[in-house]
Amino acid sequence: EMDDNVGVIEDQDEVKDDAVVYTKCYCEENVWHLCQQALRKKKKNNNNKKTKKNGVEHFAVFISSKRKLVAIAGQRSASAEDPNRVVVWDYHVVMVAVDSSKKEKQRLVYDLDTVLPYPCDLGEYLAFAF
Repeated sequence: EMDDNVGVIEDQDEVKDDAVVYTKCYCEENVWHLCQQALRKKKKNNNNKKTKKNGVEHFAVFISSKRKLVAIAGQRSASAEDPNRVVVWDYHVVMVAVDSSKKEKQRLVYDLDTVLPYPCDLGEYLAFAF
């Protein structure tokens, strides 16, 4: 039987071949799993001679401050009564994918705790979340 805080989210982008494991309030573990999936996919693509080299790099990004408090808008854990859905975390972790194989680099944020699109354009994420 699955814990109520653990779920599976179907991905919409480059890790879409696998379901994404999600555990509420464990962003670092969630991102670790995302990074592992991205690495497996990259290795699989690199082993396939017909596939062009994957120009996507993945980064685990830790967000915090000296005070160990960071307010992030658009979070699913926030009160539904808060129109900005702000949560103050001690830290938060997201995965950022940078695709430099395109003419204009594409940067996507994978935040399993956001109400924004998944994945979300980095510029859109930063403008809304902070």
